[in-house]
Parts: sequence; structure tokens; C-alpha cells
Amino acid sequence: MILIEDIKQGRRKIGSIYKSSDDALVLVVSLSNKYIRIKKEKTVSDAIRNKTAEIGVKYEVLLKAKAKNVKFVAFIIKETKDIYLMHFEKFFTDSVYRYGYKYLPICNFACATGKMKI
Repeated sequence: MILIEDIKQGRRKIGSIYKSSDDALVLVVSLSNKYIRIKKEKTVSDAIRNKTAEIGVKYEVLLKAKAKNVKFVAFIIKETKDIYLMHFEKFFTDSVYRYGYKYLPICNFACATGKMKI
């Protein structure tokens, strides 16, 4: 994958847009477990198991990516190295808007689990 551009908010890097081998643009966002919305569950693992966990992206970032014709969005969870992949348009059709973020349930994403040291 080839890096096209970084998306920043002020000086903080929010994500990056990459071009895949089949010329599709992918928004890649790296985030920590603390940014996964877990609703009433005690841990992120419990929320994922009970299908209540949600991942959110700032609406401004989505609009910037939409202007670039991004086709997919990928989230990389820093602690576990899990990768969640979804069609970008789902954030505009199936998501919930809360406090400046668009949220989608994690159970709707394709997931490639990472390796975690115990």
C-alpha cells in the first residue's frame, strides 16, 4: 500500500489515506482501546463478545476522506493489533451520530485478529 496523505486535526495525526494494489483508497485509523465505545459493559472484551462495542470516527475526518473518494476504512487497535475493515459508505448510511462522531458496531466489521503478548 502506498501512502497518499495524512489527515490531521491541528498538529495531531488522526489517520492516513493509502492506495491499495487495486487502486482503492483506504482510510487507516490507529486507535487505543479507550476510544472503543463499550456502553454498559465493564471491559472492551465483554462489549465485543456481547456485540455492543462501537467504533467512532470524527465526522470532519469522514468528510475529508469522502472528498478524496475513499472506498474502505480500517481501524488498527494499538494494544491488540486487531484490524477492523469496513466499506466507507456504511458510515454515511448505517451509523449513529453522537457528539461529533459517527459510530458503527464492531460486529459489522471484518476483523483480522492480532497477536497479543500475555
